[in-house]
Amino acid sequence: MVNVIDSKPKPPKFVYEKWAVEKPKDNASRLEKDRFVDRELERWVTGWKGISGRHYMYLTCGSIRETSGQIIKPVWRDGDQMVFEEYQDCIKMGEDLMVVKRREFGLTSIFAGMEPIYNAIINKGSTSLITSADAKRLQTAFSEKVMVFYSNLEDDFRPAHLRERMAGFLHMGVKNKETNKIDGTDSKVYCIETASSDTNAKAFEAYRSNYIFLDELFIHPRAGVVRSSAQATLSKGFSKMGAMVLGGSCGSESKE
Repeated sequence: MVNVIDSKPKPPKFVYEKWAVEKPKDNASRLEKDRFVDRELERWVTGWKGISGRHYMYLTCGSIRETSGQIIKPVWRDGDQMVFEEYQDCIKMGEDLMVVKRREFGLTSIFAGMEPIYNAIINKGSTSLITSADAKRLQTAFSEKVMVFYSNLEDDFRPAHLRERMAGFLHMGVKNKETNKIDGTDSKVYCIETASSDTNAKAFEAYRSNYIFLDELFIHPRAGVVRSSAQATLSKGFSKMGAMVLGGSCGSESKE
């Protein structure tokens, strides 16, 4: 469990503008661009200068839509680094992660925006599952987090778009017309409603996944059922193959 409410700002370990000068120019050769992509994909896994791989990907490739509609880049924050490092430890230990935060911390930008796309690219063929306290919040998570992050990835990193449903489904890959199979990434992101009934709360049981995000933990009416039923989804035999992240804000808020 991570408590990021009282974290105090520290000097940034990463500044996007300084990193961006390393990017190949538009007129660079294909070889130079490919070498850059290979280097970046490696850093997404191994990390760079004390920043974990996922955090590095978030800082270099992430996009966030502000209330005004403007798309901005994430900035380095010590609270984010704490969350990313705890999440990495949970994956290694086969445990779930609960994050208790202040409102407007930006957790959904990480776990509904970045992580499903990171999972899709690094773990080809993967399935990421997202849910929230109600259908409206779930739709917002898909359109404002998943699709904003995906759509604003640079072409060299963004997987091909195979299918999308605005209700909350994204399938990345390319259909091979000769073999009728999916080539490339072949990863999926589902946003699944789990709040309205006991049956829906167990919806994850129909899937196999290595990543699940439950947002608005404290106002989800059936959060306990969702988490319990999700454990088999993340497992293969007696081994846990993925992690579940549960995020919730302090302070009361209406479910309306």
